[in-house]
Amino acid sequence: MNNVVPLRLLLEERKSIYQGRFEELRREIMIGVEASERGEVIEGETVFHQLKQKLI
Repeated sequence: MNNVVPLRLLLEERKSIYQGRFEELRREIMIGVEASERGEVIEGETVFHQLKQKLI
């Protein structure tokens, strides 16, 4: 029973972190959707090339 409170606090903390990250991803997705609606898009091949360059 002594572990219940710390475990509950840990679960609440993780839930808060995940919820915050979810909201952040939602905002980033909306930015992409809005850019796409304005015609501001990049071809898939270009995106993957840019990502590869960042990893090198």
